[in-house]
Amino acid sequence: LREFLETFTETTAARPDQVLLNSSYIFMMDLMLPRKKEVLDYLNGVKDDVIRSARVILFRGDKAPPVVEEWNCGPLPKVFSCKLLKELETKTRNPLDFSLRPFSMMELSPDRGFKDLLMRLDSEVL
Repeated sequence: LREFLETFTETTAARPDQVLLNSSYIFMMDLMLPRKKEVLDYLNGVKDDVIRSARVILFRGDKAPPVVEEWNCGPLPKVFSCKLLKELETKTRNPLDFSLRPFSMMELSPDRGFKDLLMRLDSEVL
């Protein structure tokens, strides 16, 4: 899934070792629950399989203005498509303002994010 998101033209997520605040990067991936009817059809022998997909939260620092987007990617395990989730599916706005995102390891890691900015601010204050 990660490799697909790195090459998918609508997301072009950065590789984990190349993430910057102004790039598109994966914050979180999780399995999406299938619809109840699909599961019941599978359990009752009506369907052969339940198609699984993943919810992916992308921090899109590469957009102007930057945003947070939720995507539905599937089918798992061989992903070949992703679509931006609609507001009815997320129960919130999609995309969200970048300022509403939680801090990630990218911002907190010593070799990326705010370290240079904090060091520069610290030297200017002293």
